[in-house]
Amino acid sequence: MDMRLCRKCGEVKPPDAFYVCHGYRENTCKDCRKAASSEYFRENRERINAQRRENYANCESIRNRYRGYYRKRKLEAVRSL
Repeated sequence: MDMRLCRKCGEVKPPDAFYVCHGYRENTCKDCRKAASSEYFRENRERINAQRRENYANCESIRNRYRGYYRKRKLEAVRSL
């Protein structure tokens, strides 16, 4: 079985312990990637949440437009029965 070396922790692990990105296995194992991702979120929580709130507010008009379209379509379908 082919084994891979994690560049972050230095452990030798099986290939399925690494994420695949664009058809290639990454250099860091899943455990190290998860730890790095969690640490990044903890350090940047306020900025990330502010960006999410902004994106949610920007998409609200699009969601409202779709909801109106959906309701209208469903109402027409019910009336045609």
